[in-house]
Amino acid sequence: MKSFLTLAAVATFALVGCSSKDKKQETPQPPTAAEQAKSQLDAGQATYVSQTEKRIGEMTKFSGDLRSASAKTTDKVRAKKMQNAADDLDSLLKDAGTSLNEVKTSTPENWVVFKRDVDKVMTRAETQFSNSVTLMQ
Repeated sequence: MKSFLTLAAVATFALVGCSSKDKKQETPQPPTAAEQAKSQLDAGQATYVSQTEKRIGEMTKFSGDLRSASAKTTDKVRAKKMQNAADDLDSLLKDAGTSLNEVKTSTPENWVVFKRDVDKVMTRAETQFSNSVTLMQ
């Protein structure tokens, strides 16, 4: 009985040893060119979204400052121009934010299409921002 148990134990260890040798060590494969390109697109998309959100935040803060300045000025015509400029800037920033959400939710392969829409609105917002800075002086 003892020899049978010993033989069974040896056979079990032998089978386990053989099966572990049969398993090949899987080495990580380097990323393919397509995977590398997708990764770069993902990084580019994330960077673009981050930078654009930051700029929208800066312009939104300026719009609030412009509203505060318009409330403090005694010149009613100038105050109205400042208020209108803040309204226009807010409207453009809202449009930019909506378009930026499309960039965020798009696939890495087609986000550049939506980026064009954001760029168009941001160009108009930058122009409005520059004009508004002039009103603040």
